[in-house]
Amino acid sequence: MNFLKNLSIKYKILLIVILPLTGYLTVSGINLIHDYQQLRSYSAIAELSILSRNISNLVHELQKERGASAGYLSSNGTKFANELGSQREHTDAKLQAYQNYLQQFDFKKFDPTLEQLINKAGTLLARLDDERRAISNLQRTTKQTVAYYSTVNGRLLDIIGYMTHLPDNAKLASQIGAYYNFLQSKERAGKERAVLSGVFAKGSFTPETYSLFIQLVTEQKTYLSVFKALATEEELRFYHHTVSGPAVDKVEQMRRIAREVNLDATKSFGVDPVVWFNTITEKINLLKKVEDYLANKIESTATSLASTQKMKITVSLVLFTLVTAMCIFLLIFITSLILKGIRQATEV
Repeated sequence: MNFLKNLSIKYKILLIVILPLTGYLTVSGINLIHDYQQLRSYSAIAELSILSRNISNLVHELQKERGASAGYLSSNGTKFANELGSQREHTDAKLQAYQNYLQQFDFKKFDPTLEQLINKAGTLLARLDDERRAISNLQRTTKQTVAYYSTVNGRLLDIIGYMTHLPDNAKLASQIGAYYNFLQSKERAGKERAVLSGVFAKGSFTPETYSLFIQLVTEQKTYLSVFKALATEEELRFYHHTVSGPAVDKVEQMRRIAREVNLDATKSFGVDPVVWFNTITEKINLLKKVEDYLANKIESTATSLASTQKMKITVSLVLFTLVTAMCIFLLIFITSLILKGIRQATEV
């Protein structure tokens, strides 16, 4: 207390102003840091949404290649040979686009987990040519081939899953959650395409393939239920409007045939595996439209939030500067007035 008593009036005035000003500067600084962290998060998600589109495009083609490969192997190379060659070219185009994007991707903006996930997928993709040669030479079983492609797709989808841990914005978190669960449902649809392509080509189920078929249909419905719980009304309308029509109905019809024939050994499927493949591919292409729509919505939301956050930071910085400058000006002005008044009173 003696220290305060011994202070000159000038420094007492300074102390009165500096203490609240310091508190204001501290709180403002903390808020600015938080706002900047949010800006970085939104910008990162916008950038990752572009990466996710490249990944989902690649996964979509790998899903088709998996189905054609399964049909080719199950028919001992008598079916799907032309489709498989053409599909590999489509896959290669999307793989090249994905790899080109990675070359310009700035990993420094993200924690090491993302790069580790990408490297894991890259290690599996590096085996693609070897797996293809083995498939072409009928040196792989259908089970081995489906397992390889499914593992690759799983690792690629894990990269997209990384996005689910980033947002602290409720709307964005729901959109990413809906998108990720939709991708998982679509991946099961792609795997179902491969399994039944093999079954229809072979002409019968094994206990293992039938169990897998039922599991895949169940998992599709489960992931789709989560998607519907997280999606907005607008997203649900787009989904219901898009995923409908003859292809969707025919897939359900062929599923029903598969279940009925498995229960009655005297019946035959009567389903051409190529027709099954083409029909469910039509349905999955409709799912791809929804997938792209959801990805675009995420990028749009993240970009909009980042833009809003930039404006908020700019306004905060301007106010921060103005308030600080005004406080300093008033401090100097009022101090000089008081000291001047004291000097005049002393002189009198």
